[in-house]
Amino acid sequence: MVAAGVLAAGVFDKLKVGGYLDPDAESSRTADQIDERFGGQYNLVFLVEADQAVDSPEAAAEGTRLTERIAGEDAVTNVASYWTTGDPALRSTDGRAALIVGHVPGDEDTALTRTQHLYDEYADAGGGLTVRVGGEQAVNRDIFGHLQSSLLVAEAIAVPVSMLLLVLAFGSVVAALLPLVIGILAIVGTFGELAVLGGITDMSTLAANLTTALGLGLGIDYALFIVARFRERLTAGDEQDGADDRRPQPVDPRGVADRHGDVELLAQSFDVRTDGSAEWSGDLPR
Repeated sequence: MVAAGVLAAGVFDKLKVGGYLDPDAESSRTADQIDERFGGQYNLVFLVEADQAVDSPEAAAEGTRLTERIAGEDAVTNVASYWTTGDPALRSTDGRAALIVGHVPGDEDTALTRTQHLYDEYADAGGGLTVRVGGEQAVNRDIFGHLQSSLLVAEAIAVPVSMLLLVLAFGSVVAALLPLVIGILAIVGTFGELAVLGGITDMSTLAANLTTALGLGLGIDYALFIVARFRERLTAGDEQDGADDRRPQPVDPRGVADRHGDVELLAQSFDVRTDGSAEWSGDLPR
């Protein structure tokens, strides 16, 4: 478990944010051709706002200098701006803001790393200019950042609330801690496994969300199940020692079949497309 904890610390470095695009699809091959022949489509945008008009000598000099700095980065190609092209489409109508555009090459994970570097380097450019970063790659960066922070916030809320409910259900703080400890150990162990698997094959960042949800959910669920069966035997007249030692009754196979049928009905209610995605049809088959 200690080894799993050490591995779990770097799990987010192993998980992938992409994997949604089929590299053999026509759109993917077209994008590759555009990248190769024309330097790539613009997927990163710097909105540069000046204290004065962007056509003023001071703002123009700073904007040109900033464009040249960005163009010198290995992480971005095909850089252009209002100050280097004079294209009025890259200037705001009030003349106080202009755009610098570029293409961040690489797959989703490589582009994310490069975008983070560009954001850290140029989001606060100074020189009388205010720079904000946007575009497709900036959106991907924000999504990944919110995914990590939201996961921490969700667990910070879920664990205390679950603890309170478990204390009410079990009537004991020690008993309430047991399913939480089991769930946390399951999460840490699974994160360690994800870190190992992420070094071998592609694993989505969504696996982290599923791990925390299932780890806590199943830990609490089975703890409640055991307590419910224990109390059931006490109610049936067994002594405490006997109820503790009594084996659970076999599960009715008809109930398993019913649940299996429910899963099949639910699965049939989704329309599966050829690209592997699914959409809720809104109706359950009868």
